[in-house]
Amino acid sequence: TGVEHQLIAALVAGRLDCVLGRVVLERLPRGILHEVLSQEPTVIVCGRRHPLVKARQSARPALLAESTWLLPAQEGATYNMVTSRLALDRLPAPRVMVEATSVHVTIELLDRSRLLSVLPRNVARSYERAGRLAILPIRLMPHHYPLGIMIRQGSAQDPLVAMLIDAARATSAATEALESGVASPGP
Repeated sequence: TGVEHQLIAALVAGRLDCVLGRVVLERLPRGILHEVLSQEPTVIVCGRRHPLVKARQSARPALLAESTWLLPAQEGATYNMVTSRLALDRLPAPRVMVEATSVHVTIELLDRSRLLSVLPRNVARSYERAGRLAILPIRLMPHHYPLGIMIRQGSAQDPLVAMLIDAARATSAATEALESGVASPGP
């Protein structure tokens, strides 16, 4: 379940033409097409004054175990990723105190609390450079969740949906080129 489930349900029902976001392959129903545009690494983040920011590595597991989390949902891909990571250190599943899907809300709450959360690495880096949060030196799972576009069969025939798909592909290619240090060709 989680946010992904709600968006896919709206897509199947015809309330949405497409979804840009995490592609959770095991949850895609028949009739939904997908295209993976990138593999976005995810990092654990917190407010700059959180005890984990300056904690010794030996103290981190105990602090992680007692921490509370802000996640998009208490179920779903993000929750499962965090739960799997904590399980590697034999820690309990995350105690989700706040559910939020807005990056802005996440940043504001992290700054005013001792909550932990996860964000795409590129998003987190920009907020870290701005002094709004800290990225914890705790690696998540070695694989990344794919980001992409999901559409109903036949939706790509709609000119607006086709334009959105083209724009998403171009943005993904440009972002990948920037991250790899290769100049992207102009239009």
